[in-house]
Amino acid sequence: MGLPTDVDQAANREEIVERLRPAFHLLTMDEAVHRLQEVGVLSAPVLSYEQVLEHPQVTHNGMIRKVPAEGQEDLRVIDHPLRLSRTPHSIRRGPPRLGEHTAEVLGSLGFDAAALAQASRGRPEPQQLAGQSPAGDV
Repeated sequence: MGLPTDVDQAANREEIVERLRPAFHLLTMDEAVHRLQEVGVLSAPVLSYEQVLEHPQVTHNGMIRKVPAEGQEDLRVIDHPLRLSRTPHSIRRGPPRLGEHTAEVLGSLGFDAAALAQASRGRPEPQQLAGQSPAGDV
């Protein structure tokens, strides 16, 4: 009997998981991945965000970049995955502040200044929504 096809595996996923779970609980992640790879099963560990950010290959490939963020520490973001020699990418600025482009976007949708002013009446300033006073004091 050969190995089940992808379709068979998907159809019987729950049964397969229940049969394999006890065996995997006895192994470390590295042991499980090693054993699976030894018999030709394409496998790799599932990493947490923190583990991905600190992974040596991610560091070596320069996949995490710091970008400026107004009013706070620089943000660590995932860099662009494609590296083209003739058209290199760049990160020119950090993310917008909360509400920074609201008027521009709503204006492009046809809202005039009076409608924008009426819609924003009684609402806190974006800095206050982010937990900061307009002066930058917390």
